Amino acid sequence: MKKLLASLIVPAALIAAAAENPIYKMYSDEITFSVSFNDTMEADMANGNGEVKRLTTKTPATYKPGMFGKALFGPVPMYDAVGNIDTRVPGSIVAWAAPTWKQTQTEKEPSFSIFGVHCYSKEQLYDLIFGKMPNQPWKKGHLNAYVQYPRLKKVTSCIIWNRGMVYQWPAGEWHMFVVTWGNGTISYSVDGKKSSVSELLEVLKAPPQWFTIRANSFMIDELTILNKRLTDDEIVKLYQECLKTAKK
Repeated sequence: MKKLLASLIVPAALIAAAAENPIYKMYSDEITFSVSFNDTMEADMANGNGEVKRLTTKTPATYKPGMFGKALFGPVPMYDAVGNIDTRVPGSIVAWAAPTWKQTQTEKEPSFSIFGVHCYSKEQLYDLIFGKMPNQPWKKGHLNAYVQYPRLKKVTSCIIWNRGMVYQWPAGEWHMFVVTWGNGTISYSVDGKKSSVSELLEVLKAPPQWFTIRANSFMIDELTILNKRLTDDEIVKLYQECLKTAKK
């Protein structure tokens, strides 16, 4: 059952009944935005506007078997950030994603982006993005999370996570991505592994304006934003509970 919530003051039992994902029960009080993509791109829970602001691609949406229920593949929906994510205070993004590529060796590994949030003020402009950068040699590619400051004319605060692993992922295999921020750093963890951490070049002061979920190269399922920075122990526990519940 899909239900857009204007407030997160709701019994944990109701949240648990609405979705299998253990994150709803474990962090019901910390969720500011969550979308499960069960036949719709409308958010299940949102402190702000949970409807799609617009689609940035013309690719039609298809809903495929996901980690929990169904998953989105095809379009890149954009959502309003106000109320749903605030990078100026500690927080986390948790997303499940699965590749759709063929494991055919080429000169370069394929790239993908799962999530990006655009933040702007008169004093600062930046984007927080995670996925995998392009133009990486076969068997040497790595995952990336980074804060990009366009006014500085370069990418900064970049995390390189687990070089030489992604090419081994078969199509349809689900992976949990967690990015956290706060206290002048960002972190990146995949599949419950120890986070890599990078210091930020600038403190994140500009408020987020909008964010996109990029389901055009990976299938995306169960993307959740928290107003809490998850620790490595909490990430491991969440990953284990998700595998147990989904029976993967």
